Amino acid sequence: MQGYFEAIHFLRSMMNPAESIVPDPIRLEGEQFIVTADVYRPREKPKAVILLVHGMTPFGSRDPRMISLGKACAMSGYLGIVPDYALIRQGMLEVQSVSDVVNTVLSVTSNESLCPEGYLAIFTASFSGAICLRAACDDRVNDKITSMMIVGGCNNPANCFRDILSNPSPDHYAKLVLLKNLAAQSIENDVILSRAISCAIEDAYANGRKGNSLHHYLVSLPTEDEQRVLKLLKPVLDNENVMPRYKVEIERLHQKYMQIFQIDKIKCKIALAHSSKDDVIAPSESEDLYQQLKEQDVGCRMAVTPVLEHASLALTPRYFIGLVRLIKVFSYFFDHIHPEDAP
Repeated sequence: MQGYFEAIHFLRSMMNPAESIVPDPIRLEGEQFIVTADVYRPREKPKAVILLVHGMTPFGSRDPRMISLGKACAMSGYLGIVPDYALIRQGMLEVQSVSDVVNTVLSVTSNESLCPEGYLAIFTASFSGAICLRAACDDRVNDKITSMMIVGGCNNPANCFRDILSNPSPDHYAKLVLLKNLAAQSIENDVILSRAISCAIEDAYANGRKGNSLHHYLVSLPTEDEQRVLKLLKPVLDNENVMPRYKVEIERLHQKYMQIFQIDKIKCKIALAHSSKDDVIAPSESEDLYQQLKEQDVGCRMAVTPVLEHASLALTPRYFIGLVRLIKVFSYFFDHIHPEDAP
């Protein structure tokens, strides 16, 4: 029952975070590895450490959702650590991010002042779920991660990429971030295209708040360059299905992530929550992952519920049954933060 109480308290704290909680900035270091992080400390001795891995948001660790989660950790008696991962913040789908999470776990669990227990839990969302799952397969840290919560996560990268590019959703942010990666060879040495897609992503992140960075940039360009930009971006902005154009790039990126996914090496418990209304990453991603974990005898729980939005914990309480299911999954996450043989 303890997990249920902690889950309810955490969710309530997340929806009403205390303004008085201010994080401490720190640096986490390892061999050829440095990352800054915000640490949210509880008033009393922490029950344990929860590593909060942000998604592909331009604000990284300072995204309002991550701040709320960090404060909810502290209000629930946990030490919340929110690293700022540059590659993820910049929307780069690099497998290096898996190594960055692995190195973070090594750095935190070896720091007795931060993590005297030598183990931690991970809370993450969206494509960062795929990154953290692969980190949990690494032999160097798979026994240092006890529990993992993934909200709206990606399981099969190729399926996610195809869905995003063929989805008629008016939310262009995920499409443009993906385009930035799939068209990287065309963009990286082209200052104009690179700047244009950055402007488009900035506008899409505003999501309805009338971002106009791309418009201002286009009017400053010669007609020839403007046409090059529109050739790349207009199909996405017009919600055309551009997936067939990038089949080769999708498969190449997919294989990079699948080569390092050894699900049988995962030792932590996995809690999955997904919005049944998610129009960015389909709920079937969590459902398929749940079945794969069960087949490998990895402890897991799952809730697909209308209570959530994509990779967000902005709850819709009117769905009472869905809320109960969500609490059960969060309870599973909290129940397994401490290993069974912990004192």
